[in-house]
Amino acid sequence: MTNVSAINIVASMAYDGDYQACDFIGVDKGCQYLIDKGIHMVASVGDFDSIDEGYLDQIESYSELYLKLEPIKDITDLEAALLLAMDMGYTLFNIYGGLGGRLDHTLTNLNLLKKYDGLIFYDETTKVVKLDNSCIHEIVENKAYQYYSFFAVNQAVLSLTDFKYPLKDYAINSQDSMCVSNELLEGKSGKVKTSEDVIMVATR
Repeated sequence: MTNVSAINIVASMAYDGDYQACDFIGVDKGCQYLIDKGIHMVASVGDFDSIDEGYLDQIESYSELYLKLEPIKDITDLEAALLLAMDMGYTLFNIYGGLGGRLDHTLTNLNLLKKYDGLIFYDETTKVVKLDNSCIHEIVENKAYQYYSFFAVNQAVLSLTDFKYPLKDYAINSQDSMCVSNELLEGKSGKVKTSEDVIMVATR
């Protein structure tokens, strides 16, 4: 294990980019993609209703813990995997395959950002993360992302420094579209200060 506090959680959609160097949990069809890549899992979680039948016998041999959920349940497979990862002591959750596809699934997954700390969603073009008021967040220039958008969970006072469109003590609420498609100043790391949680979307 390279990072014992972080875990990659691969959900039910394919992800063809690079993963962080840490352990893996497969969620439902995400297990199938990990098996195809020859990646061992510390756990596999799901009702496995979307996985191809030929993979079902392989899941247990590719994972240390096999958690089969009932199809009828009160939380999603992904949230069940998150709770399991928390119980296992992980504190940072890199979630792959949770964006795109069915819109209802995407919205449900993004709501998990508001409910739990330490989640980062990735797809091939986008990173979504919650920023809190614990510190001034430094956004380091990354060639993978050009645009940065900010959305209040409820309402917040937001300041942006070293962005193309800087802000100082701007009152942002959950219906606000003011903070969409900002960019870092060339050669600069952006600074984000917020009084309450905001969601940052970094994309190309």
